[in-house]
Amino acid sequence: MSGSVSSHGFGPAAGLDGVDPDGARLLEALAEVERPLLFEKSCKAIGSGLVSGRFLLSFPRPALGPGPSRHLRRICQQLGAGEEAIAVLDELQSRAVSIHFGYEPEASGPRYKCYLEFAADDRPAPDLVFVAVKWTPAQDREDAHVLTHYWARDSLR
Repeated sequence: MSGSVSSHGFGPAAGLDGVDPDGARLLEALAEVERPLLFEKSCKAIGSGLVSGRFLLSFPRPALGPGPSRHLRRICQQLGAGEEAIAVLDELQSRAVSIHFGYEPEASGPRYKCYLEFAADDRPAPDLVFVAVKWTPAQDREDAHVLTHYWARDSLR
């Protein structure tokens, strides 16, 4: 039906029609986050092929509403993040100005990502711009996540 809104609250105008079920799981987990959300589609070159179906949703931390730590934890749990991965985010989320959630389809299962973005004047470490936790829910290990730090370009000289 034209103009309809799906169960995750995004209508066709959002450009999210055709999202696979694992991607829709992320959209549903973010259903209670205040709008608007920024949405970015991307593809990734691997060898001679392209991986499509990837996307990133971004919003300011206050969009989580009252009790942002509790809401961030719930979203990550809904997406199958382990407690160790969530603990990394819990420790730093109060200093984040923006939060970004990503999705990437992979052969081993969906990969979800949560990035915390910090303001230049309130970073947990000098020149630390983002902290990202990435995980694949199908991996049944508590340590089945990747922690990545993204530094300001000027600090890499």
